[in-house]
This record gives sequence, C-alpha cells and structure tokens, in this order.
Amino acid sequence: MFFLPFSLFSQKLDHSFKGKVLYNISFKLDSTSSRSYNEVAELLFNDSTSLFRSVNFGKRDSALYSLEKNGDFEGYSMSFFGETLTVLPFQILKQHNTIFTFQNLNAGNGINVFCYAEPSNSIEWKLIDSTKTIAGMHCQKAEGKYAGRNWEVWFTNEIPINDGPYKLSGLPGLVISAIDNTKTWKLECLKINTDLIKEVNLNRYLRTGIQKVSREAFLNEESNAKKSYVQNRMIEFLSNNKSISDDEIKERKRNFQASVDSDNNWIELHP
Repeated sequence: MFFLPFSLFSQKLDHSFKGKVLYNISFKLDSTSSRSYNEVAELLFNDSTSLFRSVNFGKRDSALYSLEKNGDFEGYSMSFFGETLTVLPFQILKQHNTIFTFQNLNAGNGINVFCYAEPSNSIEWKLIDSTKTIAGMHCQKAEGKYAGRNWEVWFTNEIPINDGPYKLSGLPGLVISAIDNTKTWKLECLKINTDLIKEVNLNRYLRTGIQKVSREAFLNEESNAKKSYVQNRMIEFLSNNKSISDDEIKERKRNFQASVDSDNNWIELHP
C-alpha cells in the first residue's frame, strides 16, 4: 500500500507555473455507444510540480478562488458556470515523486471529492525503436500498461520534461500523443508554451471536505457510488413527487439505471 504523504502540503502552495501544454482529449464514456466527447485539457508545469486538468475546470477554479479571496465573482458573468461545464471529474497533481489524483464521485445524493496518492513510477514503460515527426518535433514511441489499459504514446526529448497528460509520465521527454488499446481514449498535444507565468493556489486542492484515502479505498468508494446511485436518486425523486403512478416510477428507475450502465468506459478500468 502506498501511504498518502499529505504532509508535503503543509506549506503554503502558491505556485508559479512556467509552462503549459494544451491537449485535446477525445473519449467515449459508453463503449457500446457511438457518441464521443472532446475536451481541451492543460498540463501546467514548473521544475518540481505539474497539474493536469480540463481547461474548463481551471476556469471554474479561478472563479472560485476569486470568490474566496475577494468575496465575489468579480469579472465573471452570470452564464459563466454554464459555459464551463466539464465531464472530466479528475485533476492530477504530480509532486515529490508522487501522483495525487483528485476525483469527484456522484452517488446520487451529491458530489464527494476524494484524493489518493501513487508513486510516480506506477507505469513501467517499454521504449520502442520507432520514431516519427509530430508538429515538427522528433518523437519516439513507447508502450505502457496502467489501470486496465494498454497505452501507446509518442514523446519528444526536444521538450526535456518527463511528464505528459493524465498520469502518462516518467519518459525521457514530453508526451505529445497517446492512445489506448481500445482507441476510445486519445490525447493529442495542441499547443506548447514554455514562456509562461501562471499563478495557481494549490491549497484549494486540499480544502475542507476532500476525503484523503488510499487508492484501494477510493476504488471501493467508486464501486459503492455506482451501486448506490439509482437508490439515492429514487429516494430524492419520490420525496419530490408524492403523486406519481407506478409506471412513472418504473420508467424513472430505468432511466437512472441506464445512466449508470452507460458509464462503463472510464479512463481507468477496474475489475
């Protein structure tokens, strides 16, 4: 078991990131459906820390930080939160040879935020003697396994940081492109900026309410959330709808169950 080194966060964590890489993430949440999603995510990095999250999450986080610091959402419109929705409920913080995952779970009765830690060398990479040029950069192929998926990635040592999108790090260069063996999760670099100053307050990632657990405990919570989702949604639905027919109750329950069943292809697969 890998124990959480949360003492690493005891100091103030206002970080200046000096670089940013934008990635497009193309993915399917339901492996039986043709529907796919696309979101833009950002990898912020400096010499010791990196943060991977959806761009929309970053925008919402900045707004919430403004509220905490200034007491209002100064500069943000009423429609802002509707325009910055994300279907990627995780953020990945890499620091001190540790990968911290912050992930939302919805058990049908509200959102709970969990954090767990893993060693940064969780993926054992195999370097492949194959190269190609991507966006003008010389890239090499590598393969690795993690959380039920086999990943094929292309990295470049022209950007000499051993990082990449999601948890795909530990190679001798920046990961530019990645695809899993089912071809339902694909991450591609859109833009690289190595001349950046961006301030992020990382203490918000350990705000009150986040549950710090082991990875094993998180997987149990994730499984329990799926099992409880339909029951909790039905309790809420029935409490708000006193006069409703049996057929309507059955239909609503089927809809809730279909929602759970369609969430079958998350980026991490578990037995």
